[in-house]
Amino acid sequence: EEGYLDRDTLKWSPVEGAVLYNLQISTSSDFDSLFTEPQVSRNFYTVKNLELGNVHYYWRVKANNGGNVSEYSQSGHFYTSIEAAELIYPEVNDTVSVTPEFQWQPVEGASAYRLQISRSPLFQAAHIVYDVDTITSSSHLITGELEPARSHYWRVYSKTEEYEGPVSEFRRFITEDVTSINNSDGYPLEYRLSQNYPNPFNPATVITFELAEDSHVTLSIYDMLGQFVTKLSDRILSAGQHNKTWMAAGLSAGVYLYEIRAESIISSRKYSAVRKMLLVK
Repeated sequence: EEGYLDRDTLKWSPVEGAVLYNLQISTSSDFDSLFTEPQVSRNFYTVKNLELGNVHYYWRVKANNGGNVSEYSQSGHFYTSIEAAELIYPEVNDTVSVTPEFQWQPVEGASAYRLQISRSPLFQAAHIVYDVDTITSSSHLITGELEPARSHYWRVYSKTEEYEGPVSEFRRFITEDVTSINNSDGYPLEYRLSQNYPNPFNPATVITFELAEDSHVTLSIYDMLGQFVTKLSDRILSAGQHNKTWMAAGLSAGVYLYEIRAESIISSRKYSAVRKMLLVK
């Protein structure tokens, strides 16, 4: 019988007197190459390690009563479900704003996605703070649901019109502390380097940072090997928020680092920070 299978159990009618069943599962209708050929003592078998992504499998069974072996049954067939989504951003233990844009790789055959965010890695109902299953793109912007300075966990289900597919791995992230206020002049009290946006990006992204005092600022880009790529700033900037756009056209896809070094020209305050960003093609 045709259907979809994802880490599920194959069942068949028991045969009177049978003590063993020989089960064959193959990706070929003539069973010339076998995925598995187990012997089981009951009339069901939980299949593991199936290749996901609408892969077509065939299966059949024969009974053994300890002295005689039957012919194989008529073959059945099924398709595995679509694949699980591969998460992109936030990465594990990233610190993000309270309005992050979650991103994952699109899944072939998926018509929608379900995004869950939880205060617990077990995703118990009482700890889930966000659960939307009508997302039709491979990214989703959250606004107003996340508390600052807290740990959260996220995961994504891929879905079709017929069924909900497997869930992705889960990842932990931390929201930024946004409780700090500006001073009486309207300037930030602290230095801060924010996560670039968008992330992942192609080919342009914006890097935002805040300066508590007028400071000499260098903002540099490096690849994952620590090799210098370019410098976006090397000058004195006034206190407040600043945005720098990086155009990465012509560079290879991958993870890049951006580093800020700020030294106040008013006091002895210094600040440095490094964050990661992902260039995709």
